[in-house]
Amino acid sequence: MTQDELQQIKGIVNEVVGGLRDEINNEMSSQINGLRGELSGQISGLRDEIKNEMSSQFGAVLEAVNDGFTGMQEQFDELKANFNGLRSELSEVKSEVDKCAKIEQVLNWGDNKIIPLECDVERLKYVHQKELEGLPSQREISETLAERGFKQRLS
Repeated sequence: MTQDELQQIKGIVNEVVGGLRDEINNEMSSQINGLRGELSGQISGLRDEIKNEMSSQFGAVLEAVNDGFTGMQEQFDELKANFNGLRSELSEVKSEVDKCAKIEQVLNWGDNKIIPLECDVERLKYVHQKELEGLPSQREISETLAERGFKQRLS
């Protein structure tokens, strides 16, 4: 075989192989495109099924949440009413407490009564200082007042 014959055989083989390659490529492309179309349809169908399932599940979840909170508004309203009742009772108690004397008033009351009384006693002692000098002892005065019933006897 000569070089030319070999070249011709090589050309024929290349043509046949190229043709087969093209046929295989075309066939594979058409099959791949067909599979793509099928997969696309199946994916679209699955996507729709998933959407529907999610929608129904979302509805069920939403319904469960609503069921869980059904009595909450009534309970909240009841608690609010109780709180308002307590607030009004507390307001009444506060007004009653406001009517009572404060600690400062009680402590000042004694000072307001005792201090003027001490001043009056000192004035009386000053006015009657000469008579006070002639009085008996405090013990003797207490015993006399006790005997007459004006004072309790000291033990």
